Amino acid sequence: MMEFLSIVMLVFDILQIILFFKIWGMTNDISRIRSIIEKEIQQKTIAKHNKIPNENAINLLKGTWGKDVSEEEKNMAQSLVPKLMDNEVILLIKGKLVVYDSNSLSELNDYKIIYYK
Repeated sequence: MMEFLSIVMLVFDILQIILFFKIWGMTNDISRIRSIIEKEIQQKTIAKHNKIPNENAINLLKGTWGKDVSEEEKNMAQSLVPKLMDNEVILLIKGKLVVYDSNSLSELNDYKIIYYK
């Protein structure tokens, strides 16, 4: 009887170890899913504020000028573009250019995207 109980407990222990590593692997999957969802939210935010289709928001992520940006605005922003880090955006807020983190765009109300990297 003790041998049977020992075998059952050994199998149970092995299954718990396997379950532990399965759950650990799933946490990595969740972080990948979260990064994909965050990227989608950024694209939709850009598309919403620039009133452009979502496909074009993907181009903005690569580092392009926003929609309806005048030559004067491009000239003003030209010196800031090389200094931009990933996920930073140049915005026009109340006539002034501001470099802002794209993850926090939802905090702002009235702005125009000049350049997005």
